[in-house]
Amino acid sequence: MNEARLQRRALLIVGLFTAVVALLNPGAVERSERLRPSTFFVGDGGARALYEVLEQLGRPVARWMRPVDALDPRDVSVLVLLHAEEEITEPDADALLGWVARGGRLFYAPRPPGAPQETLARRLGVSVVDAAGRCRTGARAGEWALSVLEGAPTEIAGVDQVFELAGLQADGIEPLLIDDEGGSPLVRLALGAGHILMLSDTGVLTNGGLRSSRLGPVAIRALLALAPEDAVWFDEFHHGYEEGAGLFATTGRWLAGTHAGWSVIGSIVLLLATLVFAGVRFGPPLPAPPVPGRSSLEHVEALASAYQGAAARSRPARLLVEGLRQHLQLPDAAALEQRLHALGAARPDRDGDVTTILAAREGDAGSGGVPDLVALSAAIDRLLVVFADPASTTRPETSRA
Repeated sequence: MNEARLQRRALLIVGLFTAVVALLNPGAVERSERLRPSTFFVGDGGARALYEVLEQLGRPVARWMRPVDALDPRDVSVLVLLHAEEEITEPDADALLGWVARGGRLFYAPRPPGAPQETLARRLGVSVVDAAGRCRTGARAGEWALSVLEGAPTEIAGVDQVFELAGLQADGIEPLLIDDEGGSPLVRLALGAGHILMLSDTGVLTNGGLRSSRLGPVAIRALLALAPEDAVWFDEFHHGYEEGAGLFATTGRWLAGTHAGWSVIGSIVLLLATLVFAGVRFGPPLPAPPVPGRSSLEHVEALASAYQGAAARSRPARLLVEGLRQHLQLPDAAALEQRLHALGAARPDRDGDVTTILAAREGDAGSGGVPDLVALSAAIDRLLVVFADPASTTRPETSRA
């Protein structure tokens, strides 16, 4: 198997491996589509639609991309925290609850059942369970809840998850809706000078959920009622976006968090592998191919064409004889003539060849008045064989039957 074929197979294996890694990497399971309801995302799992709906309703909206310990109720009175992708640490939970106690209003949708529970949800005693039947206006709804639900349907179907109210930790609990077993998908908690409005299912406010959920419009009305005149801030810090983080951090998060990013990484790996394998030799080096030599026929054919075009034979005949002299390493034409006469005397069977060569050297014509180049060339070849064997110059060639 040659080197080029081995390189192609190696590159094919590397390409397939990187593609499988990009598809199977659990860190890139389309978090932008299912697990990150960020206002930057326009897919079904994003929350860009909610951001734009509030804008169209005339409510100022903004994105919070700094640590939550910088929150001040005088600057940020309403904060939306949907299904935090980044971990809410204990200091973060302390900062959020402290901000609420000082008068802040938090719209909070925790992670669904099965996902790791957030610190903030644990501190609030949140427990999410499957809904039991339709949800209707709760008997415990207060004046604020009734104002939010005014004009809304008294029953809402299609609710999948609700909070268990018994375990919630707050100064006051006001459910907007109640299912058949006393669970609520939307409940407001009083905490100090502020409130926390909790939604049990983040999916109803995603780009895809707003198109079909009946609970989504009710949740939006409740969100607007938290602070009717104030701007609504969306927490993007816990979705991985930090103000001043720079291009490299954002790019790295995208590369590691999406299938497209992993495809880019795979392409880079494949390119590097191509460069590496292009310089790796699989086996001993191949010998250099021999330099093709020039065929003697090229020179002969060129001369023949030139002389044929010029209708010349005497000069090529003299050149053939001169070539014989140089081959025999004789000093001049006289020495060649002497050598040929000596050969003719020693080898009578080659006397005809000697006569043909001497006639060509002296410019005598052959048959037809011009030298016969074919006969001359044959005569020179036969004498070269004789000259190559010194013993043959002293004995005549015996005839063969």
